[in-house]
Amino acid sequence: MAVRVEGDRVGEAGFDARGCAAIRAAGSAAVELVEGEPLLQAARVTPDGVAEALGGLAPAHRHAATLATDALHRALGPPRPTARRRSRPVPAGRSWP
Repeated sequence: MAVRVEGDRVGEAGFDARGCAAIRAAGSAAVELVEGEPLLQAARVTPDGVAEALGGLAPAHRHAATLATDALHRALGPPRPTARRRSRPVPAGRSWP
């Protein structure tokens, strides 16, 4: 899940998912629920809201709504730090561990 923020709103959202149809449907529903919405409203999307947008999910597929909202909340969260650089140079002829 990825979001593009425009001011205080979600300007655009998208997802790339592999798995069962329920996971792809939940990702699509989450995108539809947040595009154009204020960030605070997007952050309040719950698995129940995603399941409701889909007209309900069977208990065996309930995980799909949870995965979609977890991915959404990670995408809306603070930026992650980049990987730290190694403080010592790697000696010639050796590889990064």
